[in-house]
Amino acid sequence: MTSNELQKKIEAQARARGLAEATICKKSTGNHRLYATLVRGGSCSLDMAERFTNWVRDNPVPTGKTP
Repeated sequence: MTSNELQKKIEAQARARGLAEATICKKSTGNHRLYATLVRGGSCSLDMAERFTNWVRDNPVPTGKTP
């Protein structure tokens, strides 16, 4: 997954859950600055991306909403 793809996935989760991107990052990775880093063109570790992916898998979007 590229940094841009991760950024888009974070945005989709935020929209679907009605939360800020920073909140999604804090809940999923423990790093509230992750989204801002990606927007500025930065990257993250594979571990951080895996934590996000696992959190999305383990915490499905409420019924009736799609990411």
